[in-house]
Amino acid sequence: MRRILHILKKDVRRHWPEILISLVLLGLYVWATLQGPNNRFLGARFLWFQLTAQSITTLMIFFWIFLAVRVVQGETLVGDRQ
Repeated sequence: MRRILHILKKDVRRHWPEILISLVLLGLYVWATLQGPNNRFLGARFLWFQLTAQSITTLMIFFWIFLAVRVVQGETLVGDRQ
């Protein structure tokens, strides 16, 4: 159990910006879903991108895949001359 917590703390220290962005996207999705379809924010356009609940979901999925790849690639190989 101590090893698991040690690895978790190491990953949180190393990847805190990605975790923060993921939590912000999740909070934005929850807020947009609770507001419903009559929300002014969901119809807003930002230059070339219209922010909707569907686009937030897509961004979240792609970012979670990115985060998983970063965590896996950040680990050193077993026995790799440390």
